[in-house]
Amino acid sequence: MRIGIVDLGSNTTRLIVFEVRDDSSFRLVEGLKDVIRLASGMDKKGRLNPNAIERAVEAAKLFEEFCRALDVDKILGVATAAVRRANNGAEVIQRIKDECGLNIRAISGEEEGELDYYGVINTMDAENAYLLDMGGASMELIKVKERKISSILVIPYGTIIMSEALYSSDSKIGLEVLGKDLKKEILREDFVDEDIDNLVGIGGTVRAIAKLDMKKKNYPLKLLHNYTMDIKDINNILKLIEGNNVDEIIKKGVSESRADLILPGTFALKKIMEILNVERLRVSHSGIREGILYRDVLGVVGDPLGLSVRNMMSHYGVNKIHAKNVERIALKLFDLLRNKHGCGEGEKKLLSVTSMLHDVGLVIGYYNHGDPGCSIVLNEGINGLDHKSILKCALLIKLHTGSYDKKVFNGYKKILNKKDRRDILNLGVLLRIAESMDITESGLVRSVSGEIFAGALHLRVEGERKSIWRYGIERNAELFFNIYGLKLVVD
Repeated sequence: MRIGIVDLGSNTTRLIVFEVRDDSSFRLVEGLKDVIRLASGMDKKGRLNPNAIERAVEAAKLFEEFCRALDVDKILGVATAAVRRANNGAEVIQRIKDECGLNIRAISGEEEGELDYYGVINTMDAENAYLLDMGGASMELIKVKERKISSILVIPYGTIIMSEALYSSDSKIGLEVLGKDLKKEILREDFVDEDIDNLVGIGGTVRAIAKLDMKKKNYPLKLLHNYTMDIKDINNILKLIEGNNVDEIIKKGVSESRADLILPGTFALKKIMEILNVERLRVSHSGIREGILYRDVLGVVGDPLGLSVRNMMSHYGVNKIHAKNVERIALKLFDLLRNKHGCGEGEKKLLSVTSMLHDVGLVIGYYNHGDPGCSIVLNEGINGLDHKSILKCALLIKLHTGSYDKKVFNGYKKILNKKDRRDILNLGVLLRIAESMDITESGLVRSVSGEIFAGALHLRVEGERKSIWRYGIERNAELFFNIYGLKLVVD
C-alpha cells in the first residue's frame, strides 16, 4: 500500500510517499517540496495573501499528479499555523479540495505538537526531552517525560513572522523585543523542568542551522538526524550570520528560501535554549509528516532502534534466521571475551545491531558486500543511535568482508577516539567469526561455549557438519590472534 502525506506548511509545503508492507515495514518512495511562503504578507484583517494562496493551490495540483503517477492508494493531508490562524484559511482548504481533489484538514497547534512527538519518539532516543518545532507561523514546544507527552506549548511566533518584523525595523531592537516576548510566552506556563537537559529541534530552519554548523566544522558524516550541537555552537552560528544581509548569508551556504529566516530562527533557538536552561540541541529530520505515518498509518509508539533495524532488514531482504544465528554466536563470543576486550553493554548492543544488519549490502552484490552495506548505513543512519554509534556499526559491517586495515578509520578522527577504534577492531573479528560459523545460513551451530586458558580461547561447539563451521573458525584464527593475542582452539 502506498500512502501520500501532504503537509501544507506556513513556509514550505511538502509531499512524502511511503510504501507500507504487510509486515508494517516501509520505505520512502518520493519526497517533494515547494517553498510557497503561505504565511508571508498576511494583511491586517488576518487574511492570507492571494499570491500565496495561488502558490499553495499550484503545489497541491502538482502533488496530486505525482500521487496518481506513483499509484498512491491513500492521501493524508494537514495544514498548519498559517491556515488555522488565517480568517480565510477555510477557503484555501476548500479551493484545494475543489481544484485538486485533496482533502486537507487544518490541525491545531496541540495536534501539530502531538504529531511532532510521534515523529521524534519513533526515530530517536528521547526519554526526557523538550521538542521544538520551529515553523513559519508558529512554534510548538513539547515536553516529554519518560517517553510520554507531559505538556504542549504553542508559541504564536514563526520564522516568517519574526523575519517580517525583524527586517521591517531596526534589527537590534527587533531581536531584543523577540527575546522578551519568547521568554514571556514560555514562562507564562509552568513549563521549564530542571530534570530535562536537552532539546530536539524540528523544522527546515533548524536543519539549515545544523548544515551551517556541519560545514563550519567540516563534519565527516552527511547525517542530519540526531546531529548534535551545543549552546556555544548556536552562538557561533549567530555570530557568523548576524550583521549580514540576505545575499551574504546565501554565500555562507544557506539556501535562498531560508536566507531571511535563519537569523531570527537562530536567535530564537538560542533564546529558547537559555530560557529552558539546556546546553544540548539534537536535530530531528522527522516531524509531523513522519508523525502521521507512525500515528495514523502504523499505529506505533515503539522502540526506535528495534523499529529501524527491522525496517532495514525487511527493505534490504536480509535473511532474518541467518542474522539471528550470527547475533547469537557473536554475543556469546563477546561474553566469553569480556575480560579481554573491555567493552561494555553499549558495545554489546552495537554488536547485536550490526549482526542483524551485516548483510544489507547483499542487495548490491555478494563480493565485498560489507562496502555497500557500510555506505547504506552511513547514508540512511540507524534510528535510535547517535552518530558515533552509527559510524561504529557501519565500519563493523565494512570490516566483516573487507581487509582488516586500520585505514578504514581515515577521515573519522573527529568522531572516533583511540578506544572507539580499538573497540571496532575487537568487535569486528567476533562478527567475522560468527558470520563464518553460519556461512551456509542454515543454522548448523546450535550452541557455543568455552573458556580462556593456556593462551587460547577454547571453544566447545555443538552443531551439524563440523567441517563447515570449523572451517569458519580456522579461517579467522590468525586475525583473532592478532587482535586478542589468543589462539583460537576448538575442543
